Amino acid sequence: MTIIRYNELKKYLSTSAKEHFPSVSLLYGEEVLYKTALDDMLNAIIPVSKRSTNYESVEGTVENIYEAIEKCNTFSLIPGHKAIILSDAKFFYSKIDLDKILEKSKHAHDEDDYKAASKYFVTILNLLQLSFEDITSEGKNKKLNMDQNSDWIRNVVQYCIENNLTISAEDGNTKSLEVAIEKGFHKDNHLIITTDIADKNHNLFKIISDNGIIVDCSIPKSDKAADKKVQESVTNEKARVILQKNKKNMGKNAYSALYEMTGFDLRTFIGNLEKLISYVGDREEITENDVKALLDRTKKDPIYEFTNAIMEKNTENALFYLGSLLSGGIIEHPLQILSAIINQMRRLLIIKDFTQSKYGKIWYKECGYDQFRTDVMPAIVEYDNHMLKQIQDCQPMPSKPSHSDNKPSSGGKKKKKTSKKDLGIQDLIVAKNPNNPYPIYKMIKHSENFTKQHLISAYERLGDTDARLKSSPPAGHKLILEETILAICQRSGTQDDL
Repeated sequence: MTIIRYNELKKYLSTSAKEHFPSVSLLYGEEVLYKTALDDMLNAIIPVSKRSTNYESVEGTVENIYEAIEKCNTFSLIPGHKAIILSDAKFFYSKIDLDKILEKSKHAHDEDDYKAASKYFVTILNLLQLSFEDITSEGKNKKLNMDQNSDWIRNVVQYCIENNLTISAEDGNTKSLEVAIEKGFHKDNHLIITTDIADKNHNLFKIISDNGIIVDCSIPKSDKAADKKVQESVTNEKARVILQKNKKNMGKNAYSALYEMTGFDLRTFIGNLEKLISYVGDREEITENDVKALLDRTKKDPIYEFTNAIMEKNTENALFYLGSLLSGGIIEHPLQILSAIINQMRRLLIIKDFTQSKYGKIWYKECGYDQFRTDVMPAIVEYDNHMLKQIQDCQPMPSKPSHSDNKPSSGGKKKKKTSKKDLGIQDLIVAKNPNNPYPIYKMIKHSENFTKQHLISAYERLGDTDARLKSSPPAGHKLILEETILAICQRSGTQDDL
């Protein structure tokens, strides 16, 4: 019948669908938007009083297609419209969506949602016609553009096997659904399918378009000006509805601060806005100060916040700032993020060398700042001078100066003493600026979160990450960095091998 945008749905429901609601509908794209669209559809066809009897939701797996078809072909004993929902369907995906599906599986795993992670992963294997054995057999599979030895993949595969998940051939199931849609259901029965990703070239997509309605809830995610305008428009509308519902006001500065801290992530944006509404209580106005007080995340120095989260082993914040850096146009290439991590791991390694040396015996974990400044800083300076002398002693001997070399320069200036900068070792000492001890104190405190072996393994892992970023397509860069961050931030304590 038709394909419409999500913001056209209400008009469609009040006019075109008023007399005859289509027997099949597909809602796809941004989860927050397609769930809102689903509510609008249900409100249009089924009174709330009949939801308990005339509404059923079935998980959108390939195996449940037959169940949904059967329900749609079953006459209801209770008069009125009946809606069957195939929710969060996975059978519209195609191979061009592999990177997106893989990222969703990884994200679900990181959120400890193994059920969702496994379903996305099984979908990938379905598309590639692979088995679990292909994943667990090292070196036998070349179709997956991922590191099969990654901890998260091993975890998900293990979960799939332990829960007897199967990799089904979906062609027969989706073919049956295509036939059922073309044949049609009872006039009062309606099948509604929701999904985050839908390949428009999929035959089922075309059949639904010919026989029902498709609501496009997708939002462009690029940094192009036109796409950003769409993103801002969607976020503005969602904010307006939520604020109006809760009888709250939010000024331009407060809204801008919230958007800057969140970026275009509707789920996160709405969650933060709802936190703010609870935070202000009975007060109607949400201010910029409220935003800053409640949401302790800022783009003032996102690289600093990002690396600080990693040193604190705060996985949630590290991944948040990674997303902000990648989506906010702050960096030009993910290698800049990698470089920032490498610099911090190198600093921590140098500090760890100090704390484990004879000079660092004066340091202990509970050391306060005042004692650090008076007792530990002199030991650090002594350690740095010792290291500087060792490096200078290892420098190649200069060749015998010629007669001309002994002559003073025309300006009469003496040859300046070799500095730390000349030797290129300013990044190999603990205290670059001994007169500013507090940042050094904070770094040494952070170093207590890691063992020396963990830092060495992290450094090696970062080298592998560098090679993977340089050899992988851009679509996979975020996932590669997320894996590295998770490995570095692991809190296993005794497990130092990354």
